[in-house]
Amino acid sequence: MNFSALGALWALPAAVVPLAMHWLSRRSTRRVRYSDLTLLAAIESRSRPRRRLRDVLLLAARTLLILSLILAAAGPSARGSSAAAAGEGVDMVLLLDASYSMRARDGGRTRFDAARDAGRRLLKRLKTGDRAAVGVFAEGLEKALSWENQEAGLRALSSAIVGHGRTNAAGALSAARDLLESSPRGSPRVVVVLGDGAAHMLTGPVPRSAEDSTLLGLEFKPLTNGWITSIAAAPGSSAREPSLEIRAMAAGADIRTTADLWVEESRGASTEMRISSRQEARQKIALPPAANPRDPFWNGHVALREDALPEDDVSFFSMRHPAAARVLVLYADATFDRAGRAGWYLRQLFGGGDRSLAGREADFLAVARWQEADFAHYGTILLPDAGRLPPALSSALERFAAAGAGVWIIPGIHSDLDSLDRLSSWLPARFGQVEELGSPRGLRVVTSAAETQDWDELALGRISFGRKYRLEPSVRAATWLADSGGAPLLVTGAVGRGRAVVWAVPLDADWTNLGLKPAFIPWAAACLSLAQAKSSEDASHSAHIGETLMMKWGLDQAAPDRVTVRAPDGRSVTIAVRERRAKFSSTEVPGLYQFAWANGGRATYAVNVDPSRGESDLTPAASPPWTKVTTEDIEDVFDSKVFGQDLRGWFLALAAAALLAEMFLSLPAVPALVAAVCCALFITGTAAWSQQGDRFVWNQLQLGAGWDPYPEAPARVLELLSQTTSARVASDRRLLTVDDVALFSSPFVYLAGREAPSALGDAELRRFRQYLAGGGFLWIEDSTGGPPGSFDRWVRKTLAELSPQAELRPLPSDHVLYRTFFLLRGPAGRVAVSGAVEGVQWGGRVAVLYSRDDVLGAWAKDAFGRPLKSCVPGGEPQRVKAQRLTLNILMYAMTGSYKADAVHQSAILEKLRGAVGP
Repeated sequence: MNFSALGALWALPAAVVPLAMHWLSRRSTRRVRYSDLTLLAAIESRSRPRRRLRDVLLLAARTLLILSLILAAAGPSARGSSAAAAGEGVDMVLLLDASYSMRARDGGRTRFDAARDAGRRLLKRLKTGDRAAVGVFAEGLEKALSWENQEAGLRALSSAIVGHGRTNAAGALSAARDLLESSPRGSPRVVVVLGDGAAHMLTGPVPRSAEDSTLLGLEFKPLTNGWITSIAAAPGSSAREPSLEIRAMAAGADIRTTADLWVEESRGASTEMRISSRQEARQKIALPPAANPRDPFWNGHVALREDALPEDDVSFFSMRHPAAARVLVLYADATFDRAGRAGWYLRQLFGGGDRSLAGREADFLAVARWQEADFAHYGTILLPDAGRLPPALSSALERFAAAGAGVWIIPGIHSDLDSLDRLSSWLPARFGQVEELGSPRGLRVVTSAAETQDWDELALGRISFGRKYRLEPSVRAATWLADSGGAPLLVTGAVGRGRAVVWAVPLDADWTNLGLKPAFIPWAAACLSLAQAKSSEDASHSAHIGETLMMKWGLDQAAPDRVTVRAPDGRSVTIAVRERRAKFSSTEVPGLYQFAWANGGRATYAVNVDPSRGESDLTPAASPPWTKVTTEDIEDVFDSKVFGQDLRGWFLALAAAALLAEMFLSLPAVPALVAAVCCALFITGTAAWSQQGDRFVWNQLQLGAGWDPYPEAPARVLELLSQTTSARVASDRRLLTVDDVALFSSPFVYLAGREAPSALGDAELRRFRQYLAGGGFLWIEDSTGGPPGSFDRWVRKTLAELSPQAELRPLPSDHVLYRTFFLLRGPAGRVAVSGAVEGVQWGGRVAVLYSRDDVLGAWAKDAFGRPLKSCVPGGEPQRVKAQRLTLNILMYAMTGSYKADAVHQSAILEKLRGAVGP
C-alpha cells in the first residue's frame, strides 16, 4: 500500500484515545451491605457477558473510526504490480506540448499553463527511487530525453516556453518508448502527454508504446475557434483602387466576427464576416490611398474579434503595387477628334467622365511634337493612327519599349505600308495589305487569361469588321484575339524588357463598330495591361514563422553593403549584403520585419503563423492512443493507473460503518436509527462539498447578452490575489446559471452586464434569496462605463423584488470594504461615473455589492499585453486603485467584517492617520 500524504500517519497514536478513555472511565466497585440480593445477582450474572461484549464492540468501533479517518487522510492506494509492491520506483516520462495550439485559452488561462501545472503536480508526487524524464516538444523534442531527479524536472517545466510550431506527438512518443526500453528495471512505467488532445497532434501512424507501460494524455473541453488563413491583394486590386482579400476559417461551430483593418498604426475600415465551420470564407476590404503615389505600398495587419486562440486572429500584410503610369497618346490624323474617329473614342475612354474608364490617366499630343514629351514620365505610348511617322520616332519608340515600358500600335485609316514597315521591324507582328471583308466577322478570344476573363458575356459575335490590316505574327509573338475566321487581330510580344501590342483594325466607325459595343472598355483595359511589362517585384512580401527572409537586388539596381532589419519586438540587427542578397533567419515572432539601407531604401516583410499546419483547429481527437484525463483528475488517474486503486473511499466507508456501529451500540434503537440517517446525509453532503476544496473559486453568472465583457480579466485578478495574499485560488473560473447546483459551492458570485437581461422568475428569485441568506456574496457590475441604462434599471428592480426590506444604498467611505486588505479612501474603477459603491445589507453584512465604474475593465488587456481600455480621468494611478478595490471585494467576500472587529480598530486607525493614499 502506498500513501500520498505520509505526514498524516503521525496521527496514528490518536487511535489509543478511545482505549484510554474506556479504561479511565471504568468505576471501581465497593461492597455495600443490603438485604437479600440473590435474584438481582442472578440477573446481573446473566447480563454481564452481553454488557462486556457491547463494551468491547463499542471500543473497537471507536478505535476503528479514528484509524479509518487517519488512514483516509493519508491518501492510501494499492500498488498495481508486484514490482511496485516490492518498493521499486516508478519510471515516468512527461511530454509537454509547446506547439502553437497550446496558446488556446480555457476560462482566461492558456492550455499550456494548465498542462505545465499538471506536470508539476505529478513530479511532486514522486518519491525516493522514482525516476522522471521531462521532454518539451513541438515539431520535435527540444533536447534528448534523459532520466532526471525531481528538482531538474521542475526546472525543465518552469523554463519551457510555448512557441509557434506545429505538433508532432509521434516523434516525442517514439523517444519516450526508446528511453523506457533502453533502461528497464521492472518498475511501473508511465508516459504522460501534456498536450491539448487535439486531432492535429497525430496525423500519421501512431508509434507503438513500450511493453507494460501506461500512456496518459490530457483532454480539454471542445472550443470554437476562428482564424485568418491568408491576406493578399484582392483580384482587381491596383495602385489606384487598392484592396485586400481576407480568407478565414472556423472549427467547432459557425461564427460571426468583425475584421478590423490597421495600416501602420492607423485604424482603417471594418467589415463583418460570417464563417461556417470548416468552410473558407472570403471578404474584400478596401485600403486607403497610398501615402506615396509614386511608390504605392501598404503595411499593417487585420484583426478578427478575439476568441479561444487570440494569436491566429491577427494576420500581418505587406503589399506593394506598381505605380499606375500615365499613357501618352500620339496622334497624326487632323480628323482625330471627330465623332466616329479614334480620338473621339479614346478621349471618352481616358477622361470623358469623372475619371478614366481604363484605370489609367492619359495625355494627348500631336505626333509632330513628340520630342517635347518626356517619355520617362509615361508607362505606355499609344499610336492610334500609326503611319506617316516623323523621322526617328520609330527608333525612339523601340528604345522606350526595350527599357521596360509598353507600346500600343493601332493603324490609321490613312496609314501607308512604308511607315508601318518601319514599325514592323521590331514589333511582334508585321502589317500586311488591307483586306476587304465580304461579310462582317465577330471577335473571338484565342488566349484565355485574367485579361480576357468573363468575355463570354460581352456578345463578341456582334462586333463587325468591314476592313482590316493583315497581321503576320512573329515566331515568339502571342495571338490574343482573332476574328471568327481565325485571322489574328491582337498580337503581343516582348521588346527588350518591355512589351508591344499590335491591333489590326483602325479605331474608326467606317472600319469597325467596336467603339460602340460593351466590349470596348474591357478590350482597351486588356490592351493596356498587355502593353505593360510585368513587374519583377512581388505584389506582397510574406513569410511564415521560422522561414528565412531574403532581400534581393537586380543587376540594374545599386545594392548596398549592409542593411538594418528591425523586428516586431523593436530589436534591430545589421547584416551584410553578399552576392546582392541579404538574409535574415530570426523570424521567431509574427509581425512586420523592416529592411532599411542607405539612400532611404526600405522593404517590409509580413511574417505570420502557418495556418496550413492545422494548429488553429482545436477539435479533440476522436480516439487518441492514450487514456484521456482532465487536468483536475490527472493525479487520481495517475495513482490509479500506476499504483492501483485509490483506497480513500474504502477507508471513508469503513469510518462511516464504524460510526454507525458506535451509534447503535451507545444509543437506544429509535434515536440510533435517526442519527444514522442524519450521519449518512452529512457524509454524503460532506463528500460533495469536499470536492470544492479550500480554494477560492471565481463564480460568474451567465445571465443576459453582455455577461462576459472581459473573459481574461478574472484570471489576472486571481493570479494577483494568490501572489499578494495567503488565499489559495482555483486556476479556472466557474461559469454558472441561476439554476446551477454549483451556485451554493462558493461564497462569491460575479454578475456583469451592459443591457437588461430577462426578468427573473419566482423560482430564480427564491434561489438567490437562499444563496444570500446562507452567507453568499453577489457582486453586480454595470460594465458600460457610462450613464445609467437598461441594465442599471434591471438591477434596481430585481434587488427590490429580491428583498423589499433591504434597500440598495451607497457604502460610506469608512466601510470595512475599503480596508479589508488595501487601505483605500473610497471607490475606484476604470471610469468615474458613479460617486460610490452601493450595497444591500443582509444579516449585518453586505450581501450584494453593486458597482458602476467598470472596475473589472481596469484588468482587461489586448492580444499584445497592453491595457485594452484607458482609465479616465486619472490614468494609470486610477487603474491601480481599481485593481486594489477588486482584491478588497474578494477578501470581503471571504472574510466579511473581520477587519471591523474591535481588536483591529486601533491598528487600522493608526495606519489611516499615517497613510497618504493608496
